[in-house]
Amino acid sequence: MMQPQQPELHERWLAADGHDAARAVLRDAAHALLREGGPQGFSMRELATCLGISAMTPYRYYPSKEALFVDLRAGIFGRFTTMLREAAAGGEGPRERFRLAARAYFAFAREHEQDYRLIFDLMPRASPPPGRAEPHATPSWDQLIALVAALSEQPDPAAVQLGAHFAWATLHGLAMLHLSNKLTLGIGLEQLIEPSIEMLILAIEQRLERAACP
Repeated sequence: MMQPQQPELHERWLAADGHDAARAVLRDAAHALLREGGPQGFSMRELATCLGISAMTPYRYYPSKEALFVDLRAGIFGRFTTMLREAAAGGEGPRERFRLAARAYFAFAREHEQDYRLIFDLMPRASPPPGRAEPHATPSWDQLIALVAALSEQPDPAAVQLGAHFAWATLHGLAMLHLSNKLTLGIGLEQLIEPSIEMLILAIEQRLERAACP
C-alpha cells in the first residue's frame, strides 16, 4: 500500500542543504519504508510520495533503487561491524574475544532484527567472484577472519577461511532460525548461544591445529 507523505521527513527534505544531505534524507526515508514493508514492495515512487516530492526527484540522487540499497546496506553493515569490533575489544585472549564478538552478533540480530534482515534482504543479486567478499561486507568479514586466525599460533590461510565460513554459517543459521520462530523442538536460542560458541571455538581450533601439523 502506498505510504502517505510523512511531514517530518518532508521537513527534513526541505531543510536538506546540498547533494549529500538530500541523499541522507532519501536513505533514512527508504530505511523507514523498508523496515515497515520489506524490499519486495519498495519503489522509488513510494519513496517520493513519502517525502512529498515528484516521482523523478529521487533519481537525481540515485539512478535506481538498487543503487540506493547499496548505500543503505553499507550504513547498516557499518553499525553491525562497529558493534562486533567494540565487543571483541573488551576480551582478554583470542577465545574471549571470539566469544564476545559472537554474543554481539546474536545481540545485533535480536535487538535490531529488521536491520539484520535487511543486510541479507538487500544483498545484490549478482554475487561477487569466488573468493572475494562484497565491498561493504569486507570490514566485518576481515574482523571474523582475524578472530578465527587468532585461535592458532600458526594459522593456515585456507583453514582460517574454512573456519570463518563455518562460524558465519553457524551464527547466521541460529539467528535466522530464532528470528523465524523455527527453534520449536525444545531448546531455544538462549540455551543454544553459549554451547554453540564453545563448540565453534573447539571445532575451529582443532581444524587449525590439523592444518598446522599435516
